[in-house]
Amino acid sequence: MEETDSISNLKYRMDGKFKMPCKLADGTLQKNFTLYLFSFLRDNKYIGPEEHFHVLVLGNIQGKDNVLTRIESACTYAHLYGSQLCDCQFQLQEALIKISKNQSGIYIYCLDQHGRGTGIVNHVKVYQAEQELGLDTVQAHLKFSLPADARNYEPIITILNYFNVKGIKLMTNNPKRLDFFRKYNIPVERIPHQGPLNSFNKNELKIKKEKLGHLYAYEFK
Repeated sequence: MEETDSISNLKYRMDGKFKMPCKLADGTLQKNFTLYLFSFLRDNKYIGPEEHFHVLVLGNIQGKDNVLTRIESACTYAHLYGSQLCDCQFQLQEALIKISKNQSGIYIYCLDQHGRGTGIVNHVKVYQAEQELGLDTVQAHLKFSLPADARNYEPIITILNYFNVKGIKLMTNNPKRLDFFRKYNIPVERIPHQGPLNSFNKNELKIKKEKLGHLYAYEFK
């Protein structure tokens, strides 16, 4: 059944939920995650007419403040294959471990937001341009007339409203996400979410810090 969120005015469906025990990267088993699927009905030129979100919830977050939260954009290369060209694998794994240790929280996986919201085909093109033409990630996006970041976080507001979440502790390095929640008067505290730096991801993270304003503490030379 379709619903419309009163704040974001987005039409959406909550298409189902089920209990999902998860084996985490640190070897522990978290038996109590519940997975929800939300589908948003809106036209997006990069994604299509529907945008989908997996939402993992642990513990009772209904009506709570300071809910430990992670918003994860899909990155098939890191999340499925362990690509070291970015820090996405660490961020996914570490977020689930932190939520499990906290025994409460919400993890929102943006299934269609490959390439910072530009779609899975453009994600491939950008990586190819980086490697073959020596471009950085921002330059590669511009080559294909793509925004450096096309993500829209309004569906996240709807998801938090569904659970009546009053405030969040957000695991992120992206200050734009903090600004977005403040725009909607949702109290937000940043939890730094920085992984290991290596020879493969160094340039990507350097550009994210210097050109996109991400709050990494790395000192790049």
